[in-house]
Amino acid sequence: MKNLVIIFLLFACISVQAQEVFPDNGSWYRKYHSIAWGHGGEVLWDITTYNTYWVNGDTLINGDLFYRLFDGNTMATFIKPDSLKVWCGEDPGNLRLLFDYGLMPGDRFQFYGINYPYGEENLNRVVTSVDSVLIGGVFRKRIHFSPFVSYGIGPLFIEGIGDVNFGGIELDYSYVAWWANTTTLLCFSSNGTNLYGNCVTGVKYITAETRIFPNPTTGLLEADLSEFELPVTIKIFTSTGQLINTFVLNNRNQLFNISNEGLFFVAISDNNRMAMQKVVVLQK
Repeated sequence: MKNLVIIFLLFACISVQAQEVFPDNGSWYRKYHSIAWGHGGEVLWDITTYNTYWVNGDTLINGDLFYRLFDGNTMATFIKPDSLKVWCGEDPGNLRLLFDYGLMPGDRFQFYGINYPYGEENLNRVVTSVDSVLIGGVFRKRIHFSPFVSYGIGPLFIEGIGDVNFGGIELDYSYVAWWANTTTLLCFSSNGTNLYGNCVTGVKYITAETRIFPNPTTGLLEADLSEFELPVTIKIFTSTGQLINTFVLNNRNQLFNISNEGLFFVAISDNNRMAMQKVVVLQK
């Protein structure tokens, strides 16, 4: 009898921890950033936009249940969970695989990108590892993928949330799977509860055309922090998006250094503002 009680309690605990592969009341708030330069180093465009994908009810089509995913006020796609897989499509009769939480290390997954500049084969990524993470009181499966070519990182699926490295919900990887374009998941909420990220209303994103100097440099840099509140965090990224260093500046006269030569992106942020600038480091 004692063993039966233990088994029952174990089953009850497992049932409490069960996690749906797609939330029936989810919301993903995202930031999209795109920047491009001409051959002379001039900025051709520097665009930052925000959008919210959210589930707005469900519908029955030919006996199948679909969630309706909206981008703001516009219907974006139909979503159909199926066991450990999540399908999507503008046409419910022609779906593509969005997430697969049954993947294991060594498996491959084809990410969707209709206009990807490096060819479809480079959107076919391999699962490098699988683990779990505790979010919202639930252990959720986490699937790590190999990096996209020329980007520096790969997708990262978290069960019940989506691809947290590429905005949570990314319907077309053409525009984010190559350097200089980023889609950042600022926060994810389900049933009105924030589960991932930290969204702050009123955040002001500013351009940083001359905030880092000298530029070009041989490595030692100073930042104009007049529009920022201290302390300020400075992150250094390679041209492929790899984070290589982080500095926390507690006064406005501190210097920081980039030891390697090449093209880098410098991100400056406090609790209310964020800016990014391209910096060229010359050989010493």
